[in-house]
Amino acid sequence: RRKLLEAAKRLFMERGYDGATVRDIAAAANLSTGAVFASFSDKADLFNEVLLADCPAQVELMEQAAVRISGRVQDRLVGVLSEGYRFQNEQLELMRAALSVSWSQGLSGELRDRPIRQAAAGHVRGLLEEAVRRGELKADADLDMIVEMVWDSYVANYRHALFAGWGAEQLIERFRRQVEILLAGQTTRN
Repeated sequence: RRKLLEAAKRLFMERGYDGATVRDIAAAANLSTGAVFASFSDKADLFNEVLLADCPAQVELMEQAAVRISGRVQDRLVGVLSEGYRFQNEQLELMRAALSVSWSQGLSGELRDRPIRQAAAGHVRGLLEEAVRRGELKADADLDMIVEMVWDSYVANYRHALFAGWGAEQLIERFRRQVEILLAGQTTRN
């Protein structure tokens, strides 16, 4: 299973989701296609497992940042999600494949329900709730909408990495400006 996931990740990064066939993945792992289907129902299931394999490490980095970073809610949000940019910067072609699947397969391929999104949204929500309790954000702030907009901005920025060659630090700086704008009308100290 480990060999299969490693081979699949390598080929998804090299060829994208559509370009990596189950037959090629099996051959790269020195297995038969039957062995692939003994472990995974289809290529989409295998791809999902490849993405899930990275989640624990990325979630751990975000959790460490949430504890380590103090200050304004804007700084804390950027700090937590910056870990994602740094982590994914090493495997941008896999992110390209993931985004491609999310767009081409509609809501069934959407990245919204992946554990990394759930973990990130949980951290964002927790930081926003804490900011409300501290009086930093308005008590009536629409936290659900802010969480969604923060996540959408975070994911949308990957196109700059994929198509314009931006590195993690450029993505982080853009995200910092986006978060400042998103929260500008919700802070109690403007």
